[in-house]
Amino acid sequence: MRSKAMDIFKEAASTIYNSEVAAWKERGGKVAGYFYPAVPEEILTAAGALAFGIRGTGSTGTELADAHFLHLSCSSTRVTFEQILQGEYKFLDGAVVFNQCDHLRRIYDNWLTVPENPCYAFIYLPKKCDALAREFFEKEIIQFKKKTEEKFGVVITDDMLKEAIVLHNETRQLQRKIYELKKLPVPPISGADTMAIMLAATAMPRYRYNELLKEMLLELSEQKPDLSAENKKRLLYIGSHADDIKFMETLESQDAIIIVDDTSFGYKAVEGEISTKGDPLQTIIEYYFYTRAVTQRQFGTLDKRLDRIAEIIKTFRIDGVITARLTECDQIAFEQFILTDFFKKSNIPNLNLEVEYVLDSVGQLKTRVQAFLETMEEV
Repeated sequence: MRSKAMDIFKEAASTIYNSEVAAWKERGGKVAGYFYPAVPEEILTAAGALAFGIRGTGSTGTELADAHFLHLSCSSTRVTFEQILQGEYKFLDGAVVFNQCDHLRRIYDNWLTVPENPCYAFIYLPKKCDALAREFFEKEIIQFKKKTEEKFGVVITDDMLKEAIVLHNETRQLQRKIYELKKLPVPPISGADTMAIMLAATAMPRYRYNELLKEMLLELSEQKPDLSAENKKRLLYIGSHADDIKFMETLESQDAIIIVDDTSFGYKAVEGEISTKGDPLQTIIEYYFYTRAVTQRQFGTLDKRLDRIAEIIKTFRIDGVITARLTECDQIAFEQFILTDFFKKSNIPNLNLEVEYVLDSVGQLKTRVQAFLETMEEV
């Protein structure tokens, strides 16, 4: 769909230094780069910084980054660091990394060697969900808050944290309404546009984002359904490549629609809210440790992950599932292996893709999706 709000969301999702960030910087605002899903945005917001999700958008190669990484490093890591070396993130006033995987950890290690780098914190996220891990994570977040205060020259009070919590909870509430619309027999918005909306939340001032999303929801509520899309296959997307809107558009170009996703900045980001009661820092810690949807990097969560996927398929009336992993991404590779057996036993059509971050072979990708949809017709 086309609208002023949607155009702004798409620009924020498809570029790095977008016009909203530029306007923020011109007003003297600070920007803190971070990686999903374990870095508490609310602490950055409370410090007065714009929390910006770091990604490799716009890169066409990895010529500079390849000198810093083994060839076995995933292309997302290399492409993102390529953008860092090209100076695309020179607008950052600070940067925070966490140990999502060894590949992401190498971004932090290599970034430290770049003169005037903005890195000031590294968060160790436990891979277990027990009480001891919770205690360790609390210490990490308390230390992260302290480093953020030092970096931006502020004292983050409880009231500042509470205000940030309310603001981010409002974002989650508004984003949930987008996904509620996707449950309709004829959704008023595509999967690619949904991803643009969700990704824009990580790339622009939060107050501004919420106001634009309210406008977007009003426009969608007044929009008449496109009955020509009534017979499109309803797909669930699982993978690590959803921050490329063109990739999502390609998946939907063969008479299908991505109804819902299972990505860290997508549907996972809207599930649950941070409590507004009690110590605000503790409620932030509780949310990021216990409430947010679990990921494949967390040990002992397989049954919970599979139950969640099954519930999504049922709730959104999904016809089939597409999973995609970046080459050399072991976490998603194991997840694909597990899910393939799960979908087979559940009699759910499934297509597994292996792709690179810089989208190529679009024709081949379209052919595979088309063949997948044709097999679904035969079932």
